[in-house]
Amino acid sequence: MCPGLREHLRAVEAEIGRIAQAHMPLLRGASRHVSFGGAKRLRPVILLLSAEACGKVDDRAILHAAVVELLHVASLAHDDVIDESGFRRGKPSARSRWGNKISVLVGDYLLARSFWWAAMDESPLLMQELTKAAAQMCVGQIRELTAVPPELTERGCLETAAAKTASLFCAAARIGARLGGGSPQQVDALGRFGSSFGTAYQVADDVVDFIAPEEAVGKPVGRDLTQGKVTLPLVYVLRRGPAQARKKALAALGDGAPSLRDVRMLRELAVRHGGIDYARQAVLKHLARAKKALAPLAETPAKRALTEACGPAFPLPIFDQVAIRWKERSGSS
Repeated sequence: MCPGLREHLRAVEAEIGRIAQAHMPLLRGASRHVSFGGAKRLRPVILLLSAEACGKVDDRAILHAAVVELLHVASLAHDDVIDESGFRRGKPSARSRWGNKISVLVGDYLLARSFWWAAMDESPLLMQELTKAAAQMCVGQIRELTAVPPELTERGCLETAAAKTASLFCAAARIGARLGGGSPQQVDALGRFGSSFGTAYQVADDVVDFIAPEEAVGKPVGRDLTQGKVTLPLVYVLRRGPAQARKKALAALGDGAPSLRDVRMLRELAVRHGGIDYARQAVLKHLARAKKALAPLAETPAKRALTEACGPAFPLPIFDQVAIRWKERSGSS
């Protein structure tokens, strides 16, 4: 770990609490539930390491790390309503405790508070980074919800992942680089890192949804499939699998609400016909791109930490481990 990162993250946690505070008891409790629900804080880490790699971490970087994280957790409050999810990281979601209406409003409140504090910085460039990412996240979610299986492509899935998830990683890296005093070339390089890293993260998460044991990830698996969301592992089968496999998959998807039996079959098809392997290779390819993007940066502990995040320390190592176990269990080669 980069020296000083733990201390910086403690400061970010305090800042998150300050930004998310509310006088109304219900809103205060719900905001804290959403903001301190066991998140990995990956986006603040990327921002802080990017700042350190370009110069230093200061109070502005701490503030914007908190802002970026609150944009993320606000989107999760909205996601749980969209997905009708009862749990988040193994704990009851906000919607399961307070209902859909309060959950949406808590997400809106955190978004408003985040942008208000970001605006206090009076930097148009930083605000542009944040608002661009927020808009792209919405576009990515809409694309995912409205995608029709016959029209889906591998490239389209990666573009959705880039908008839905990687956009905020990209913004975090670029904001960190700017606040650290990075040159335009360094800002762009770290933006490319964030985009590639974030795409890898989302695709890995899609793989986990297919193959991870529920107890290992703290949330229901197969959730995307039960809602008719078709991600890269299954798109590969629909586009390149044997005709019989494609026919089975399309029939199981049906009206967009597969049964539990159908979900099991779809998961097995993705393993047996190369969807998991293809998605895993896409993850590794984007991690390699992320590492390559760091080349213009000087060798520092922060750069090493970013590089290591693209290797065995990748935040979703389980996707690699459970792929092997699922193959063994399903008897596929």
